[in-house]
Amino acid sequence: MELSTLSICISIAVAFAAIISPIIVTLLNNRHQLKLKKLELEQQHFERTTMHKRELVENYLRATGALLACQDISTEKEYGNYYFKTLLYVGGDIRALMENVNAYIKLNNLEKAATQLGKAIPEIERFVQRL
Repeated sequence: MELSTLSICISIAVAFAAIISPIIVTLLNNRHQLKLKKLELEQQHFERTTMHKRELVENYLRATGALLACQDISTEKEYGNYYFKTLLYVGGDIRALMENVNAYIKLNNLEKAATQLGKAIPEIERFVQRL
């Protein structure tokens, strides 16, 4: 009788393990997949944010260059659009240099604005490289 009781206990344990094991593996796999998806979404967000900042800075430089080369209503409008958007993302030294460029543009002193822009470009380049 002992042998049959032992056989039954072993059979029940094996059956229980056969039922529980796939459930545990599925739960662990789903948890891992969720972590991977979260990392993927964070990476996509980082890439989108980085590209947005880079495009804003590039558009600011393009618009400022166009304004300094040929000042008219359309270049002023484009410059104003990108100037304020870009100020949101840059900090400290770059912001101060951009504000100096803007001040000279408002005074219609395009030569000094171009000089200030020339000083700002290396700082902006470092900012873009850090993105």
